[in-house]
Amino acid sequence: MYGCLYIRDEHDRPVQLRSVYGSRLWQLPGGNLDAQGEDPLQTAHREAVEETGYRTRTWGRTC
Repeated sequence: MYGCLYIRDEHDRPVQLRSVYGSRLWQLPGGNLDAQGEDPLQTAHREAVEETGYRTRTWGRTC
């Protein structure tokens, strides 16, 4: 399973990462679950911090 976050910076711009996988040029911060039973939202938050250094003030599910 995979979790990702849509993050906006202080100027309301989306934070995206350049992809190094296949033909995808850009992707949202995220990654695979590290532990069995880890919540995808927790995964997304952890990965976003690892990949961008941003710690979000608010976060929640959109779907």
